[in-house]
Amino acid sequence: MNELTLARSGGTADAKNVNYWQTIKERFLHARPPSRISVESLTQYEELVKKQLRATGTAIVLGSTPELRIMLSKYFTRIIVVDFSGEMVKMTSELLSSDILAKEHYVISDWLTMSGKVGEGVADIVIGDSVFKQIKTAQWQEFARNVSHMLHQNGCFITRVRSQNAKWRQYTVEDIAEQYVTDMRAGKYDARGAFVFRMYDKLAGRDGMIVAGPKFPTTTLGSTIGSKDQQSLLNLWSGYHHSTVQFSHASKQRLVHSTESYFYISEEKRATDYSDADFFPIIAFKKILVQRVSYSNPRFSLISDSVCRSILRGEGIFKSKYLTKKQWYRRGGDIFRQCF
Repeated sequence: MNELTLARSGGTADAKNVNYWQTIKERFLHARPPSRISVESLTQYEELVKKQLRATGTAIVLGSTPELRIMLSKYFTRIIVVDFSGEMVKMTSELLSSDILAKEHYVISDWLTMSGKVGEGVADIVIGDSVFKQIKTAQWQEFARNVSHMLHQNGCFITRVRSQNAKWRQYTVEDIAEQYVTDMRAGKYDARGAFVFRMYDKLAGRDGMIVAGPKFPTTTLGSTIGSKDQQSLLNLWSGYHHSTVQFSHASKQRLVHSTESYFYISEEKRATDYSDADFFPIIAFKKILVQRVSYSNPRFSLISDSVCRSILRGEGIFKSKYLTKKQWYRRGGDIFRQCF
């Protein structure tokens, strides 16, 4: 292993989550979608990666997901793996070939201070599966700033995100449990993971946060669920949450709001090969080019030259359906009110 930096950080990383991944590492290898990347999702990740410019030849992986590291090795000469669990890095690296490992460098760090250890503008792509889940919603903007800082000016951040599904919030815990039993009896291979994320939909606080432990959130599961199924469900929950852990589980709107200072969404893909995949979009966030420029209006201070030239030439800065005028008003100031 090529150790770029060994910087264990106890400041901003949640110690509960670090301990969680240290102890669950063996179980992770046997996880199924949606907890792990599905076959179709991996194909979609690769399709998005192939569309990106490769100016630096470097990709950054957040977390140790072996599927992503194998896929990236086909397109990049240097891969930087950033994880807050050194044990996960070691364990998953055993699954990779020596040729892939020769391309990799490692940073053991939390994701809110990683840019200071990795460097500025060093990568064409930052990629990681379900990474927002590991960060408190109140820190999403700081996380986005760190990712943006590490990316080349034309860089892209690609990740799969589980957004809240309001449907399950309307159901009782007993209803969700009954659906789990129905799915298990129907032989759905992803019933366990689907149940856990539906419970997150139900239990997430207004701040988009979940605190879960081994004890199931309710002691009554209804008379329609037999004792054997109840015990299966309780074992499932404690298996996923063998110690108390904190995850984010917020709305798509909150995600966009937290990232829009540094990224806009250029593309989304959704798999169809596991339950509730509609609420697990794989999102390509394009870095917004931001630099200081000088105009007569002192309020206009943060916008890229390339964006300004595009506006003045009338080249349609709003071609992307994800890039709204409201977003650019926030970034640009009075010049946009004059142009539009």
